[in-house]
Amino acid sequence: MSNQASLGDISDGNDKVEEESETSERTILGEIPDDWDSDIVENLFNLTNGSAREDRSSSRNTSETEGEFDVYGANGKIAKYEDSNLDKGLVVGRVGTVGSVYEIDQPAWVSDNAIKAKLDSDNNLRFLYYVMKRGRLDSLANQTAHPLLNQGIVGSVRLPTPEKDEQRRIASVLYNVDQAISKTEEIIEQTQRVKKGLMQDLFEDIHGEDSFPLEDAIEDIRYGTDSKSNQDGDGVPTLRIPNIVGRKLTFDDLKHTSLSEDEREKLKVEEGDLLIIRTNGNPDYVGQTVVFPDTEEDYVFASYLIRIRVDQDKILPKFLSKYLNSEIGRREMNGWIRTSAGNYNLGITAIEKFSIPEVDEDKQRKVIDKIECVEEAIEKYKNEKEQLQRLKKGLMQDLLTGSVRTGEDVRVLDEVVV
Repeated sequence: MSNQASLGDISDGNDKVEEESETSERTILGEIPDDWDSDIVENLFNLTNGSAREDRSSSRNTSETEGEFDVYGANGKIAKYEDSNLDKGLVVGRVGTVGSVYEIDQPAWVSDNAIKAKLDSDNNLRFLYYVMKRGRLDSLANQTAHPLLNQGIVGSVRLPTPEKDEQRRIASVLYNVDQAISKTEEIIEQTQRVKKGLMQDLFEDIHGEDSFPLEDAIEDIRYGTDSKSNQDGDGVPTLRIPNIVGRKLTFDDLKHTSLSEDEREKLKVEEGDLLIIRTNGNPDYVGQTVVFPDTEEDYVFASYLIRIRVDQDKILPKFLSKYLNSEIGRREMNGWIRTSAGNYNLGITAIEKFSIPEVDEDKQRKVIDKIECVEEAIEKYKNEKEQLQRLKKGLMQDLLTGSVRTGEDVRVLDEVVV
């Protein structure tokens, strides 16, 4: 790949467009500089609907992973197929994920729930991709029970079309950030695989040792409140399934519940308590466990969760949580999960019977430290990804509208030249 353009190559304030610049046309991104042109999509692209794939299952065995070419629908890549119907261009979601936009730089098949946009003008494809991506085409869909975008709606959308060299520079900067995001995602995935393998090795090493039923270490275990919660801030903040999914405790989107002082005291979550999801329609959610940290504010928990308070001389909460969240712990847990009315359920009696490896405190702490070291690395890269995504969002707003202009010394990347 070519050398990537530095984000610092964006020109300084002297090159910025004046804030009150007048325009003759308003684009999907708003006003643009006087020296920028604009045009509607139907003048820039040849638009046609995608096509359904031919069902050839009667003649030979087919599968969603067979074929040389990627299949794109309104929600991105969905399968493989042996034919292609678009060599290069954009895919726009027509039904389903309406208004989604994907760039295709090699032959692919576009399904009938999307629109093919083949470039038919002297513009930079990747620049126009970023513009249409930023333009929120979903807001233009016909507002019916099933929102729809047709060629007429998409074709009438007006896009900014600055000089092609400037398009290339803008696309290079944004592509540079995209590559950084993609690289960070790869590192996150690799580190998550390392964590999974590490946990497997650590708990396999101790799984053959002595064990005990979890009830021997439990000081208190109970279901949460089934009182109706509210979004008005009335009562005590209440932790629910969304605050635990992903095996990471979050305090986003909290609801509150009005409780008596006695109920509040019984259901208060304290530092070192484990919260475990006990019922859900998704079997992967059931049994996910977190450890509650030290907080200044009091919290209680809802009825779809179970709180476990353990004797920390017997087992450390973090060790128990990491064991239950490991593949070996999940195997132990899955033997106790039951189904009813479409839900998967885990009860207190079952939890008390979990077989837990008996490990001395020093070894428990070593296991915790090794796993947390990898978890910290994952969080670091996730934060970096979030920062890059915020950077990209700001750059798209500034560069694609001409609010900030790129300097001529910005290197145009080979990947965006065409």
